[in-house]
Amino acid sequence: MKLLVDANIAPLVAARLRYAGHEAVHVIEIDMHRASDVEIIERALTDGSTVVSSDTDFAAILAARNTPKPSFVLLRHVNELTPERQAQPLIEKLACWSQISSPVPLPSRPRHNPAAEPPARRVVMARSAAATRAANCRRSART
Repeated sequence: MKLLVDANIAPLVAARLRYAGHEAVHVIEIDMHRASDVEIIERALTDGSTVVSSDTDFAAILAARNTPKPSFVLLRHVNELTPERQAQPLIEKLACWSQISSPVPLPSRPRHNPAAEPPARRVVMARSAAATRAANCRRSART
């Protein structure tokens, strides 16, 4: 997942996200630390990134635009946490989201096999597997 980390989050958070396997860049690294929220949104749109910030203004700007992109992750209470403690829950949630959004492999079946189950049932099974992964993520987030 591509992430654009805002200036109000420590650069170490972007580094931890990269270490966890995400494509994360902090606004300081691309010389946008003085950029407005709108400029950061435009950059995220151009790059196909998700904005990570503790600034609630992003939600208001995105709502006013009435568009589904870019995605936005709001980190709360960042002033109370060290950068390591800011990064950890984000890394855990991103792992859950990637499991949920990854396609479920369906078994292949030959077209000439009349005994194979119908496609509609296979779709229900795929949703069921995704729902199971979502429930597991929610369960692990509570602990």
